[in-house]
Amino acid sequence: MSNTSWAKFLSDKFFNNFLSDMENRPDDCKQCCYENICGGGSYGNRFNPANVSFNNPPVYCEGFLAKDYTISFNAWIF
Repeated sequence: MSNTSWAKFLSDKFFNNFLSDMENRPDDCKQCCYENICGGGSYGNRFNPANVSFNNPPVYCEGFLAKDYTISFNAWIF
């Protein structure tokens, strides 16, 4: 970073994807019944080097959805 100009950093494709993806929840999360509870998860847990993107469900999503949390979540909703 110390060897990169600010203009080059701001024009970097990865950096711009980072900013764009940070503003939005992952596509898979938009259809999830828990979207309003987890909010798409932590941004840091959404990066996938395979597609070099943050537009991925959080790493804990699969385990989270494998359990039936409906009862405990309904207790939080008034």
